[in-house]
Amino acid sequence: MKLEKIKLSGFKSFVDPTTIPISGNLTAIVGPNGCGKSNIIDAVRWVMGESSAKHLRGGNMADVIFNGSSGRKPVSMASVELVFDNSEGKAGGEYSQYATISIKRQVSRDGQSLFMLNGSKCRRKDITDLFLGTGLGSRSYAIIEQGTISRMVEAKPEDLRVHIEEAAGVSKYKERRSETETRMRHTRENLERLNDLRDEVEKQIKNLAKQAEKAEKYTELKKQERQYKQELLAMRWQNFQRSAQKLEEKLQSIAAEHNRLFVLLRDTEKAMELKRGEQKAQQQHLDSTQAEYYAVVADVSRLEQTIKHNQKNHEETLLEINRLKLQAEQAQSECEQDRQQLEEIRQTLLEAEETMIVAREREEDLLGIQQDAHLQKQQWQQQWEAFLAENAGYREQAEVQRTKLVQLENQNRQLQTRLDKLNGERGGLADTQLQLELETLDSSIELIEAEREQLQQQLEFVLQRIAELRPAIKQLHDSLHANRAELQKVNGKISSLELLQQHAMGKDKKELGVWLEQVGLEQQPRLAEFLDAEEGWETAVETVLGSYLEAICVDSADSILGELQDLTKQSLVVFETHGNSTGASADSVALASKLSSRWDLSSLLSGIYCAETMQQARQMKLLAHESVVLADGTWLGKDWIKISRGSDSKAGVLHREKELRELKQRQSELQMTIAEEEEQLVNSEQELKAAESNREQYQQKEKLLSAEFSAKSAEYSAQSARFEQQKRRLEQLDHEIEEISQHLAENAESISEAEMIKQDAEQALGDLGDKKTELEQLNQHIQAQQQNTDASVDEARRHLHRLHAQIESLKSSEVLTAKQIERLQLQHQQSADRIAELENKLHYALAPLDDEKMQLEELLERKAEFEDNLQSERQAQQASEQTVSQLAEQYSQTQRSLEKQKEALDQVRFEQQDSRVRQQTIAEQLTEVDADPEAILTNLSEGATEAKWKNAVDELTDQIEKLGSINLTAIEEFKTQSERMKFLNEQHDDLVDALNTLDQAISKIDKESRQRFKETFDKINNGLKEKFPRLFGGGQAYLELTEDDLLEAGVNIIARPPGKRNSSIHLLSGGEKALTAVALVFSIFELNPAPFCLLDEVDAPLDDANVVRFSQMVEDMSATVQFLYISHNKVTMEIAKHLAGVTMKEPGVSRMVAVDIDEAVSMAES
Repeated sequence: MKLEKIKLSGFKSFVDPTTIPISGNLTAIVGPNGCGKSNIIDAVRWVMGESSAKHLRGGNMADVIFNGSSGRKPVSMASVELVFDNSEGKAGGEYSQYATISIKRQVSRDGQSLFMLNGSKCRRKDITDLFLGTGLGSRSYAIIEQGTISRMVEAKPEDLRVHIEEAAGVSKYKERRSETETRMRHTRENLERLNDLRDEVEKQIKNLAKQAEKAEKYTELKKQERQYKQELLAMRWQNFQRSAQKLEEKLQSIAAEHNRLFVLLRDTEKAMELKRGEQKAQQQHLDSTQAEYYAVVADVSRLEQTIKHNQKNHEETLLEINRLKLQAEQAQSECEQDRQQLEEIRQTLLEAEETMIVAREREEDLLGIQQDAHLQKQQWQQQWEAFLAENAGYREQAEVQRTKLVQLENQNRQLQTRLDKLNGERGGLADTQLQLELETLDSSIELIEAEREQLQQQLEFVLQRIAELRPAIKQLHDSLHANRAELQKVNGKISSLELLQQHAMGKDKKELGVWLEQVGLEQQPRLAEFLDAEEGWETAVETVLGSYLEAICVDSADSILGELQDLTKQSLVVFETHGNSTGASADSVALASKLSSRWDLSSLLSGIYCAETMQQARQMKLLAHESVVLADGTWLGKDWIKISRGSDSKAGVLHREKELRELKQRQSELQMTIAEEEEQLVNSEQELKAAESNREQYQQKEKLLSAEFSAKSAEYSAQSARFEQQKRRLEQLDHEIEEISQHLAENAESISEAEMIKQDAEQALGDLGDKKTELEQLNQHIQAQQQNTDASVDEARRHLHRLHAQIESLKSSEVLTAKQIERLQLQHQQSADRIAELENKLHYALAPLDDEKMQLEELLERKAEFEDNLQSERQAQQASEQTVSQLAEQYSQTQRSLEKQKEALDQVRFEQQDSRVRQQTIAEQLTEVDADPEAILTNLSEGATEAKWKNAVDELTDQIEKLGSINLTAIEEFKTQSERMKFLNEQHDDLVDALNTLDQAISKIDKESRQRFKETFDKINNGLKEKFPRLFGGGQAYLELTEDDLLEAGVNIIARPPGKRNSSIHLLSGGEKALTAVALVFSIFELNPAPFCLLDEVDAPLDDANVVRFSQMVEDMSATVQFLYISHNKVTMEIAKHLAGVTMKEPGVSRMVAVDIDEAVSMAES
């Protein structure tokens, strides 16, 4: 999988859509400082999923979006796309089938970030997972930014391990392990929750078990209660049945009495009805008599009223006749008046119609005159519109030319201002001050470079001296430490041996020590301290001398002879040293020949010889006072043998004494050596401190000079850019001045032409002024004539309208007057007819008045007769009513008795019905529980009574109530929770099995990770050991683990360039660190080549020789690795097969210029 192209749009300085083709395995990106080369590396890192703005050289993620420049506005979105060639199918997973893989990232200013994989939206994790184990990533070893190459070797052991894990492909295993641990953590959390749930369910089961037991007891008691209640209900049912039979008998008795009273009531009612019939007949006769009486009374009253009414009508008729006569006379008079008024109206109407005909003729004449005036107005209007059109044309032409002149004059002023400004700017740019400043800056830069070079030589000498002093100081430290340790060891041995010697020589005997102190011998040496036995004969001498070895050496014993008597419990040997030192000859075999001492020991060793072997000793001829001793301490006399071994306290005294002397000599030598080394160390450290102080001063000066050099260089670059910009600006100014001059000349011609056109138009407008005056005067005349005509027409129309209204009014008055005459004639006729009718009525009304008076007298007589008959009939009627009242009273008493019997009957029936209802209710209650009362009564015990059974039910009820609240669902819930507990136990076992499975998976992952990491670590270490000498021309470098655990151990890099024994990688120079990091990265790439490698000015800290070696290695590695690198070094550029240049012609905007080297060479050769 190789990188084909990089597409950028709106990313940092690449504001325009830019495509960077990557052809071949060696592509170099070149360009001046600040043109945006490193933005390409940032773009690749960003699209690979970098989430930290700090690693993209920004403050926040929106800083990657182009923020505008002097000539460009900011954009709202940035996008970067990487296109990979996957024709070999090296991409993992489902993407191995794609020949091309594209990853893209977009971000907008509102913070919305979008990842796309082959055109489909995806997550950031999908991008990282795609390249997991390939060496690619936002912070992988395949992307090395400017100034970060050395940080790779200076990284913490844990961070350096990450790169090796990525190369080993362990990172995806770690990811899986992390996911597995997450699942395990979730599983353990689920297990904890499950355990909590199990505990809770177990508590519930225990509680439900108690509740279920209580519910079962409740069920049993309830069953007994139900049985007793059923039997109690059966007994009540039986009681209600018996009560119903008794009520039925009582009902029959009450019903018989009720029937007797009902018969009596019916008989009384019949008698009362009969008597009421007679009373009714009497009443009817009385009513008939009263009716006749009332009829006669009515006739009398009617006749009296009729007579009064007829008399009153006669008077009213006379009054009406008089009134109608008067009304007829008034109508006749009004009718005559209306006939006269009608004649006048008709005469006035005729005159008005004649006047209207004349007015209409006048109106027609005026309308003709008005039409002529309107025609003249239309003709004038046409002439006026033509005049206005012609005048507007000339006026518009003049205005256009006037506006054009103003615009041209304004343009000329602007152009002249611009010309003056450009001439002023050109005059300012023509100043040679900038060139002089450039020459001065160039001289300053040369002086600074010379001073820097001298300072760098001094700094290199100081650094070389520091490099020499530090190993020497370290060596002195190590040596001093070793010597001090050895001295301490020697001191310890001396102390131990001295304690042994003190014991062996009796110096630890307190009482003897007190005596020696009293006699002044506590400081005297012992004999063993001055004996030096030949190698191998120490044991023999110790055997012979024995207790004499702890003898106190004094010049003479005379001075202490008097004190010896004070020693009562201690032994003491005193050796007088006044004799000279003796030594045996070389041929002597006496034991004394094996010793060397400053004093004569013949008194102790005379007659004692030495032999090499037991056989040799036995062959010697010894006298009685003579003896021989072997090297192992076997002592032989003439007739005795003494063997001493290690149990003797004096064994090893001479050897220890010899060792003590050697150790003390070594102690003295070590003390002298340590003093010398301490002095050398102090001097070296002082010299190193001075050298480091000088280095700091030189570095500070070099830093200041570098800063000054950078400032001067930047100023020189800026001034050079300004000078170049000034030259380009002068050329641009000359071109603009020439263009402005041409514009001014063209504007002058245009002004002249416009001035002529404007004058012609103004002259034509002057000529049109006279015509306008004539047309206006004509218009005034036509308007005056038209106004007069319109006024006359309006007046004629108004007059005609008044006449028409007058005629209509007269016609209406004529019609109304005619109608009024008809009405009055009709009214007069009606009045005459009414008068005749009333006179006739008056004649006929006077005749029947006498007859009615006679009829009234007859009716009064009949009225008196009817009053007498009516009085007798009323008395008979009262007697009948009294009899009916007595019968009604009897009927009422009987009815009340009947009502009482009926109430008693209803009461019995109600009780009977109540008993039936209760019995039915009990039967229904028994039916609901499928119980037959008769069957229950059959099986009922003989002594059962309702009271006993009621007490039994109450007792059972009390027992149930004492149980308290009962959860009847507890039995079912207990069963359900038990099943749930069983399910939870199964779940618990499943989770435990899952945890075991996950533990096994982690163990498998750890095993695979250890194996892969170990293999990769060894291969990278071998590659580093091979490539480091190639890059440095010698030296050695290797990797080491910080601990034995391969899963957690960090990785340290140890690098020692040729001739150096530095103890830390931090002591290397910048170039050495860069080369070491390159060796490490290339070793990783050799093992696990990433799809590509990005190098950003990695060769910047290298000198020419190292650049050559670095370039050679990059070229060799390009056979298997695709390199895209940024460099300012020509040697590194030369190895590139494809050059991509980055320019910033427009300030703040980067552009690409690509060149294929092979094509360029072939083109040049052709």
